[in-house]
Amino acid sequence: MTESRVWSRAAIVAVLFCFPASVFAVYDEDVDEGGFGDSFVDRPGWRPAPVRVPHYPKEADLIELDLRVPGLPYRVFLDRRSLHAPGDGTVRYTLVLRSLEGVDNVRYELMRCAKNRVRVYAASAGGDVLKPQDGRWMPIRDVGLGRYHRLLKRYYLCDSGVPLRPRQVLDRIRTGSPEDLDD
Repeated sequence: MTESRVWSRAAIVAVLFCFPASVFAVYDEDVDEGGFGDSFVDRPGWRPAPVRVPHYPKEADLIELDLRVPGLPYRVFLDRRSLHAPGDGTVRYTLVLRSLEGVDNVRYELMRCAKNRVRVYAASAGGDVLKPQDGRWMPIRDVGLGRYHRLLKRYYLCDSGVPLRPRQVLDRIRTGSPEDLDD
């Protein structure tokens, strides 16, 4: 066999071994590392129900959440009037992240409980209007300042991968922080 034929066969074998792994990595919805976390592929045809950005939250509608995230430089509030679970596998809500200096960052988010993902649909920093964002679905991680998403999912917004109805979420908040929140 000639040297070029050996190299051609080696290249074909390498492609055949590498190709399936790359295909499965792109379609694996639970891959959070390596750059695939914000581009997961869903079942064909799935789309979230139409999204309507809610009004800017009123102070009287905010409920402070006791999330106990070490080093979190802000307090987290949930706008009770924005809670919505439209039956598409998402729960929608507005959060107010209030800095220790009193500056509010407001985010309208969708969380896909079963897929462990969150997406920002609208945001405001220091204004009184929520502006639509072109956010991507991002993995919910248990590290850094974004840890609050994992705690929201685990203790308040979802149950075994299923979004809770607004009344259920509010009942969980009213009963106080779970005992194992510090885990």
